[in-house]
Amino acid sequence: MADRCDYENVAGRFGWLTSPGHRVVISPDLDGVTAAMILNAAVGCTVEGIYTLNSLWANPDIAGEDPERDLVEWGGLFLDHDINRRGIHSIGHHLLKWSDDTPIPEHEQGTGSLNPNLLRRITFRNAIRRKYPFSTSVFLIAVFTALDRLSLDPTPEVETYLMHIDSSFVNAINYQENALDWLEWLGGSGERSPLFGLCREILRLNPRRLLEAFRDLAAEFERVGLRPRRQNEIRNPNNEEDRGRLVAVVDWLTDKTGWTSPFGDLAFGDLRETPMVRQSTAPTRGRFEEVIRHRPFSYAILGSGPQSLNYNWFEGNAPAGA
Repeated sequence: MADRCDYENVAGRFGWLTSPGHRVVISPDLDGVTAAMILNAAVGCTVEGIYTLNSLWANPDIAGEDPERDLVEWGGLFLDHDINRRGIHSIGHHLLKWSDDTPIPEHEQGTGSLNPNLLRRITFRNAIRRKYPFSTSVFLIAVFTALDRLSLDPTPEVETYLMHIDSSFVNAINYQENALDWLEWLGGSGERSPLFGLCREILRLNPRRLLEAFRDLAAEFERVGLRPRRQNEIRNPNNEEDRGRLVAVVDWLTDKTGWTSPFGDLAFGDLRETPMVRQSTAPTRGRFEEVIRHRPFSYAILGSGPQSLNYNWFEGNAPAGA
């Protein structure tokens, strides 16, 4: 595997990445919101929907009666998601490939799917413990800083927040060598890297200081109306309580980083819900290949357990018997 990410190659291959003014649909948690803030700071974007895997919440002109056709015509970006369609751009970090010899054409043909595991050829079969351990937000910080599109000097409080997102620090503790390997590949060990703080915290592993930092972050979450020690999912953006959590995250990040909001006036409340059919099974080779043949809209291998291959389709597009 390459010792460092070739960011110029990434920018050349995924030419859409640095295009200004992305229209995006995000995941429903802290990582999705934070990734949108980072993307906006780097190249500009507008959030137009939230995809929860159980539903797509978006304006009717984005996904109407034929959501797959409409999404291709929309031409936007799914952020913190891996969309199994070569005609739809996405940036995610899940494990997508069972082995080197199990084709995933919708992800591998074309340039729609930007995913660090695919960049490093990490598969379930040969390297599940080598999968990317951090958040989409951390990946975007590394990419856009390397491309001189983003400047960030995070405070210890923001570093702790980045370690909290997607349980990045828990993953680093459980798989320390893998976390350090990925930080090296991302370029995080250099003192001028915005990831150096994250790298430094993992290297220090001062139990008392770390416990105090995460305790303080939990108290800060409570202060601004977020659930402490949680990823604060937005299950229904038309719901006032969920929108309140979204506003709290955006306001907190704006205050701590100076990033501006890509959510406009946050006038969610009239988004159209397009339901999904969501299923899961064991990630055996045969079942993985069968799932891929049926072209789910999105999928991910989350582990080796009996229900760890998750996948879905829009209602009406699922194969018979699904």
